[in-house]
Amino acid sequence: MKKKCKVLIDSLSYVKGFKWLFVPFLGFICLGIVLSNISPIVYGKMIDAIADKNIDKIHLFILSFGVISVAIIILSILETYCASIIGDKIVIAYQKKYYKKFLMTQMAYLSKHDLGIFISNLTSDIGVIVNYNIEIISTFIYLILNLVIPITLIFYINVNMAFVAMLILPIYIFSYYLFKNKVKEYYRRVKTLDDRYYSMLTSSVRGVLSYKAFQLENKMSNLFSNLMDASYVANKKRNKLNSIIDIVNGVTENIFSIILLFIASKLILGDSLSLGLLMSFNIYVSRLFTGVKTLQKINFDVQPVLVAMERLEDLQNAPVDDYGSVISSIDIRNTLVKMDKVYFSYDEQVVLQGLDLAIYEKGFYSIVGENGSGKTTIFKILMGLYKSDSGEVSIFAQNYNDLTTDYIRSHFTYIEKETFFIHDTIFENMRLYNEKSMGEVKEACRKVGLLDFIQQLPDKFETILEPDTLLFSSGMKQKFNFVRAILHPAPIMLFDEITSDLDGNSEKNLVNTLKDLGKNSVVISVSHRVHAVQNSDKIFVLDQGRIVDQGNWGYLIENCPLVKSLFQNV
Repeated sequence: MKKKCKVLIDSLSYVKGFKWLFVPFLGFICLGIVLSNISPIVYGKMIDAIADKNIDKIHLFILSFGVISVAIIILSILETYCASIIGDKIVIAYQKKYYKKFLMTQMAYLSKHDLGIFISNLTSDIGVIVNYNIEIISTFIYLILNLVIPITLIFYINVNMAFVAMLILPIYIFSYYLFKNKVKEYYRRVKTLDDRYYSMLTSSVRGVLSYKAFQLENKMSNLFSNLMDASYVANKKRNKLNSIIDIVNGVTENIFSIILLFIASKLILGDSLSLGLLMSFNIYVSRLFTGVKTLQKINFDVQPVLVAMERLEDLQNAPVDDYGSVISSIDIRNTLVKMDKVYFSYDEQVVLQGLDLAIYEKGFYSIVGENGSGKTTIFKILMGLYKSDSGEVSIFAQNYNDLTTDYIRSHFTYIEKETFFIHDTIFENMRLYNEKSMGEVKEACRKVGLLDFIQQLPDKFETILEPDTLLFSSGMKQKFNFVRAILHPAPIMLFDEITSDLDGNSEKNLVNTLKDLGKNSVVISVSHRVHAVQNSDKIFVLDQGRIVDQGNWGYLIENCPLVKSLFQNV
């Protein structure tokens, strides 16, 4: 019950910003319900007037009934219009809230969860919750007015018949509790399969090239087919249960309708009830049945909503990026980058084991080591994406425990191997919405060898890119990353395998760019490419989570066995 109330309270909290629309929405609902409960009385009076052959009353009641019917239709249209706008506003509010939360969530948490689930959170889950929110707000009012008014009127028309009609309530309550757990179970099953559906679609879009390369088309198609079959079975069971519930409700209603007709016939024959009042009574009883079924449906429908809310609560409660309080100034006279006895584990696997790394001056540095030795993990800890299990991490002699995550990242530029694109122009994708001019963007493109290619495009720098664009080759994407680095200089710049897909000449050119950046920043590169490494001012050798050696290329290639092994073909 508490969770159901939370759904309503949460929805109402989003309404505060547009009371000007919500108040008329409630007014349209209330007025429509009142008029809809007046119309059966008018209809019954019209039937009695017809039976009495009273022409004047017939015309009056027909006119009244017509006016009321038109008014109800207009109010219904207005209610639906307001509900759609309110729903859209709540959807946007939810999506803004949870998208921001998603972006602020710690990388360590995100890496342990399926991307498809987050997509489902921001699409289907929010849609389910919002639709229910709108429904429950209007239904809450509906139940109050459209149960209280009909109950009052059927007791006014005939007490004995009213008592018989009210006996249906405990039967509906019993059927609800009889099927409640099964309904919840089936909805959870369907939701789980929906998550797998989103997850498979996401992985398929990202991995379609790999699927083709490894000839996995048939295998993945079979897996998807099995998933759809399982979803069909789950939905079939859910629909079967809903049909059983409908049958129970339908049989119950028919039994009570027969009993009521038997009583009504006795009353009419005894002149204790008019035909018109009987018609009015039947309409009110029908609405009473509908109201009770609606209450039952709301309770059943809340199950997928509760599931969706639990999932969004998981995201809401996820840990966010944060360290301490910001220190407003830096002292470049101190150690620029320091990791002292840093330990880090991921899923109980130790990645860094007492790592010590110190950089005292600006320049171009490289970190080398076997795959899985922890090179990228170092970058993620420095960026504040991961928090070390123990040890001290600092920049400019400021401990990370004393700094906010935003402050830390404001001193970094992080460029990884993969290139992300935003649905926007090449120009904005390169400058990432900072204040760089078109001239500065073009100059950066010229430096990395992208200018000519972009200038040949029909829309040049105004070309719209999609997140999955195929416009650039893998090597050109890495040049794209270099443009971003040039346009976003920072005191500390991290480059993760960003020359891996470049040809020799391009690599030499961009390594020179790294050295130029190192004149004003600490530039740290992770690379397996010889040219990038041998031109570094200093190289840190990483093995099994520790720095085991450091120095320039000449020293290490002669004296460090691991470096010799990594670059044995040199």
